[in-house]
Amino acid sequence: MPADRLPVGASGRPALDIAIAAVGLADKVILSGFSKIKQLRYKGRRDIVTDVDVAAEAAILEVLRQEFPTHGFLAEESGAFPGSDDYAWLIDPLDGTTNYSQSIPIFCTSIALSYRGEITMGVINDPMRREKFVAVRGQGARLNGQPIAVSDKTNIAHAAVGVDLGYDEELRKKGMERAVALLQIVGTLRFIGSAALALAYVAAGRFDFFYDHRLQLWDWAAGSLLVTEAGGKATEWGKPLGHESRAILAGNPTLHDEALRILHP
Repeated sequence: MPADRLPVGASGRPALDIAIAAVGLADKVILSGFSKIKQLRYKGRRDIVTDVDVAAEAAILEVLRQEFPTHGFLAEESGAFPGSDDYAWLIDPLDGTTNYSQSIPIFCTSIALSYRGEITMGVINDPMRREKFVAVRGQGARLNGQPIAVSDKTNIAHAAVGVDLGYDEELRKKGMERAVALLQIVGTLRFIGSAALALAYVAAGRFDFFYDHRLQLWDWAAGSLLVTEAGGKATEWGKPLGHESRAILAGNPTLHDEALRILHP
């Protein structure tokens, strides 16, 4: 089956409609818990998970497993569940958990579908702003149903850049050093605390490029497809992204290549 042909669920609905429905259920869980006291657990010094992450992921998985019992799943909190066919769902129920835990309203849900290792569909949903970013391979990228495109900016001195540092101490230090150097070159730099949402912003032309030194597949899967379907480039420092990739540089084609020369010569 071609990568741009999406599977149909047990209910007869196409995969994209089912993913959007699953995101809607996660929405309710996330929004209902936003103003409440969160139960926190630390996976690392800075890597936290809330009870809402777990509940939102469970809501997503319940829908997808009922519709696609033979598919594989890789979810941030639950881990990997191999399937018996060529499809796998990549799920980040709440990207920007630290923001969420502090009641900072910058976070999203990210769901992607891969076919034989190639990302074929992605949905990133920002429940606070009611913005739903959707991409299907070969069919472009959309925000709330309207087509979006990466920026056409070519002068890096005017660029708005998104950055995320991750949790690895050495890479955070390296990333900050690069960010300080980049500040002397670009127009403005933003750390918004959600890599998935930052990638969606690249696709929508809000950021001219974004980079992160250490991500997981569920962080970048949907966002990378959004960027490429919006006319941009998304790579692992110039190399094609694969399921094992942990770094990403994404932007409009001109500034992606310019940033690559500066950040990763």
